[in-house]
Amino acid sequence: MIDFNDPPPPPSDLRSSEYATHTGQFRAPLPVNEARRQRAVDSVGLVKALVESSPSAPDSSGDRASPTKRQKGPLHPALEKLAIEAKSRFGVDASTISLMDRDKQVFLADNSCRFIEDVDALPRDRASPPLSLSPSPRSDGSLADSPPPPSSLARSPTVTCCSHAMLKASTGTKDPLVILDFAQDWRFERNGFDPYSEGFYAAAPIMLPAPMGDDEGAYPGGIFCLLGEKPKAGFSEQDRLDLQAMADRASTEIQQYSTKQRKDKRAALGQRRAEWKKSKLVRRASMQVQSLDKVVEMPTPPRTPDLGQDPLDWGDDAAQDELFAQVAEARDAEAPRRPSLPDSIGSSGSVSNLHSTSVAPTFRSRRAGRPGIVAAPAKPLASDVKSVLDLTTQLVAESIEMDFAYVVAVDLAAAKSGAAYAGASASARPSPIRLVSTYGLESVPAPLFSVESHLDAVVSEQHSALLYADDDAAGSAAAHREGDFSTGLLVKVGATDDGKVGFVLGCFTEDSRRVINSEDLLFVRSFARDLRKYVPALA
Repeated sequence: MIDFNDPPPPPSDLRSSEYATHTGQFRAPLPVNEARRQRAVDSVGLVKALVESSPSAPDSSGDRASPTKRQKGPLHPALEKLAIEAKSRFGVDASTISLMDRDKQVFLADNSCRFIEDVDALPRDRASPPLSLSPSPRSDGSLADSPPPPSSLARSPTVTCCSHAMLKASTGTKDPLVILDFAQDWRFERNGFDPYSEGFYAAAPIMLPAPMGDDEGAYPGGIFCLLGEKPKAGFSEQDRLDLQAMADRASTEIQQYSTKQRKDKRAALGQRRAEWKKSKLVRRASMQVQSLDKVVEMPTPPRTPDLGQDPLDWGDDAAQDELFAQVAEARDAEAPRRPSLPDSIGSSGSVSNLHSTSVAPTFRSRRAGRPGIVAAPAKPLASDVKSVLDLTTQLVAESIEMDFAYVVAVDLAAAKSGAAYAGASASARPSPIRLVSTYGLESVPAPLFSVESHLDAVVSEQHSALLYADDDAAGSAAAHREGDFSTGLLVKVGATDDGKVGFVLGCFTEDSRRVINSEDLLFVRSFARDLRKYVPALA
């Protein structure tokens, strides 16, 4: 185990190291859990909010806003006060609060930090120039990358040092990384960190809760940083504890922002579902299927919801609707106001009846070796029932920002036998998966479906929903191939009374930054429950 505060001697030939930059900096390797850490950052939605709020439209004079103007995001006032407090408490020259995104360090607030006066972010690639979240206009009106600022900014200490602080935090500690004198540490002595080249640095991780489906508890999502132009003689244990506490306060502010955004989203999703249930089309189709004398398999008997349990263990239809409005308030009241250790941070990772996987259940692009099959075409259905299903898949996809949504029927006997993959004549056999309804299926050829994943979603006794997340896509946009789904859900609808055919509602997206949270799962599960009444008409 490396002592990050007192590292071992440098390599015999530092220049030959893949982690040495052309300026002599020694950049930290990415944490081994970088992909999951990135999903925690994406889950809070703050980086996306900053990008979307960057000025790109013409101002009153007809000119576009300056691409180098600092963007003050929704948390800037609260975090700036915290940065000012930290500068005063520790007697340093500057302080910064930032999130470490996949390719850049995004600054949420600072106090007197000289190298980020005109930029929103700095690249994690130390060989690149600093970045602005606001693109600059080309002569034809399109948006180009921002021009590089002065070369001195490319040698900012926070990029290299904060990468080391992030790496240290990924080992499970919240103890700050402290460098009393840059000149005395071989990792940073050649950096030329003007005006901090011979100064002091300390940073504590800002922990963020793991997203749904991840039981790790929390990940280091950002950095609370202190900078001094002169070395310090020491940094006491109480100083370390106080810096950790300030990083925790920054985490609390970020989590409160995320909670508010998700509460608003939950209310909007509840409204959309209520409108769907009240529509004339749905009422008319419901009356049609009520006349069918069939029994639909239910996974568990309906029960009255208990808000003390997980909010996704809901009961009857009325209870589902009420939960959209009640769950957020119940959880917020019970959650601690100030997290401290990583395992004390409230995580949405543990959700009942949900199985997480990094094995894709559906493939949008066809490539050799993929374990998927082409689904059989849909059978004719009553027009109103077909319209309800199509409206459902469209509403699910559009409401929770998915590219593709569908309902499929699974021939359980054929799927269990593995006949779909058996032998050279497998292509001539009927597909055990049949399309019932789709939305977003414009691609040619049609996507491939994993028989095992869809079968598991129907027959598993441990879970009734499957959450897919491609860790490679979350860790690096370059690792995500165009046409691949990066995340999605499979939710059990039900099965016929004879147990021969099961039905699954699925939704997927190619957006590598999309993180599915509990309100998304609750929304899709509520529609899966509503569709159970149509199973007799679909068989």
